[in-house]
Amino acid sequence: MPEYMIPTSILPLEEMPITANGKVDRKALPKPYTSNLNTETIYEEPTTNRERVLTEIWEEVLSRKKVGITDNFFEIGGDSILAIRLIAKAKEQGLNFTPKDLFHHRTIANLVSVVREVEDNEEQGLIEGNVPLTPVQQWFFETILEEPNHFNQSLFLQVRDEIDPALLKKSFDYLIEYHDALRSRFSLSEEGWKQENVGLDGELQEFKVIDLADHSSELQKKEMGRIANRAQQELSIEKGPLVNVRYFNLGRKQPNRILIIIHHLVVDGVSWRILLDDLHKVYQDLKNQEEPKLPSKTMSYKKWAEKLLEYVDSDKIQKEKAYWLDVISKGSTPLAIDYQGENTVASTDNVSVELNQAYTASLLQEVPKTYHTQIQEILLMVLGETFSEWIGRTPLLIDVEGHGREQFDDEVDCSRTVGWFTSIYPVQIGLRNKNDIGEGIKQVKEGIRKIPNGGIDYGVLKYLGSNEIPSANSEVSFNYLGQIDQALTEAALFKMAHESVGLEQNQDNNRPYVLEISGKIMDETLQLNWRYSKNLHERRTISKLANEYMDKLREVINHCLTSSMEYTPSDFPEAKLNQKEFTKLIKKASKRR
Repeated sequence: MPEYMIPTSILPLEEMPITANGKVDRKALPKPYTSNLNTETIYEEPTTNRERVLTEIWEEVLSRKKVGITDNFFEIGGDSILAIRLIAKAKEQGLNFTPKDLFHHRTIANLVSVVREVEDNEEQGLIEGNVPLTPVQQWFFETILEEPNHFNQSLFLQVRDEIDPALLKKSFDYLIEYHDALRSRFSLSEEGWKQENVGLDGELQEFKVIDLADHSSELQKKEMGRIANRAQQELSIEKGPLVNVRYFNLGRKQPNRILIIIHHLVVDGVSWRILLDDLHKVYQDLKNQEEPKLPSKTMSYKKWAEKLLEYVDSDKIQKEKAYWLDVISKGSTPLAIDYQGENTVASTDNVSVELNQAYTASLLQEVPKTYHTQIQEILLMVLGETFSEWIGRTPLLIDVEGHGREQFDDEVDCSRTVGWFTSIYPVQIGLRNKNDIGEGIKQVKEGIRKIPNGGIDYGVLKYLGSNEIPSANSEVSFNYLGQIDQALTEAALFKMAHESVGLEQNQDNNRPYVLEISGKIMDETLQLNWRYSKNLHERRTISKLANEYMDKLREVINHCLTSSMEYTPSDFPEAKLNQKEFTKLIKKASKRR
């Protein structure tokens, strides 16, 4: 195609606007994306060995073919979850930097100046002994009362190549020995629940091979669902094991499947990425008749939990207490409900909505450039607008789930540690400026970035402190799980399967929230699940809410694609300016041009 025929910009639309005569309504088309064209980063290739190593890691983690040393990590699809994986991959190559380093030095050209050589200061052997309960584990024991043994996370994997089940079992044994949290046991005493890392005695996992080769495809699917439901109920947090694996032989006509079930007390979204990487490496080593060799361990879950107990008594976190008391004191408006009933897991239903691939690509790679935002800030801003139109301009607190691996201490590095690190903290959301999307984005962005330490302090103060922080009593939770597509590379032995993992929670458990909203990017599309109770809401109520959310999200994306680039005070943290001072400074700078 001649150069003059190549579009300078592409703006995704759900559908073309049509006039009454059935023709394209050109006047109704949004303005093309032109204002940011001059801000596109010119590709600069790496020139030093360290830059080349970092470039290769960025390309792998971001699934991009060409990353330049001046590309901004958070503006080309990066987020806080991928940042942890990036750091772990760099450590494997002997290079060390922190999440704070990456946040302040977002390009390879700048980051390379603060990258250090890796020093193995952590215990590499078997970790055993008592482990303090972490904030999220204490939240669990306060919230999940009916059946604590049945509260799991699971993955169904499709095998790409032929797998030896005996070597697969051996691989899982190795991982459970290596990742100490997977050997946790919990016991109830007069003082409450306690946690311990046990040794290698006893059963580390329950591994079963299920032969369904002679079954029809329809019967195979039915049997896998039945077996999955049974396996979900067989974990014991007191006796163990906390890991269940089922290998399904489906014959020669289709790839085999692997179901992995782990109790949520010892695993989270980041942990799954670590485990899948390690499972691939260990299996390949065993297949090649080599001793498995994994990268050095980072801080153990046990040591991290102990560090939290030290942190709660520090002056640093005590200064943040006033922030959380202020957030909670503003209160929250109860959600409107359609019925009065019990909010049980058995009554759960789900409305799922998706953003198409073109819009999702823009959300990841173009939207961040306009206001220098991260994807979660945009998703929360739209959530605030959606709820404000439902319940009015009244305060609403939602519980946001974060990865929880914040660097609250210079020694903390959990980039390769398996465990349940999740932080849960209240965030006040609402309609900021209905008539000005840009101002709304900037206000939400600044509000979120004022949250101390990524939200981890709330749980530490509430559950490990002196009970001075009350519960937020949020009725809504929000969790952005990140880009699931990047959890497995094309070279991995497995890929995600789409069969049902079964019921991950006991049906008699009470749901902790009225609405649970979770988002992830899978198959290059943003997928949002709105889980609710059929005893509280009609499906059409939640479906209307979910679809309104997606309409507003597309509106925000189109706005960002057609708007000029703008900065806010948090983009210059060292300046310590408020919005008023920052605006005044920008106006002065503009006059001098």
